[in-house]
Amino acid sequence: MKKKTTSWIYSLVIMGMFLILVGGCKKKDDNSSSAISDVDKFIGTYEYTQLFPAYLNVVKLNTTQIKLNFPAYSLSANVTGYSFTIPKQTVNNGGPYNVDISGSGTLSQDNKTLTLQTNVWTITATRI
Repeated sequence: MKKKTTSWIYSLVIMGMFLILVGGCKKKDDNSSSAISDVDKFIGTYEYTQLFPAYLNVVKLNTTQIKLNFPAYSLSANVTGYSFTIPKQTVNNGGPYNVDISGSGTLSQDNKTLTLQTNVWTITATRI
């Protein structure tokens, strides 16, 4: 009887080791939810100074676009990797004139510095 019990235990141990090895060799899913999307890298609040200190709030519009919320107006931008483009948009900051703005920008690889260059201004902003 002891021989049957021992062989049964060895079978279970071998089966357990096999399952551990097979389970431990799973390939990581590159599309897992833990991966940060290109757009999500930009989301946050940044501080910059032109004539005075100001804040830029970046929010997600969809899977490929962000919205850059400045103190007086907002711009939408198309994101690819660490870069974005601002298509021509007409803004009015409450004054008598409309202004057409277009341009591009980048986010540093450490996700801390946002650089924007448009036909009107250039800004370097730091994430806070």
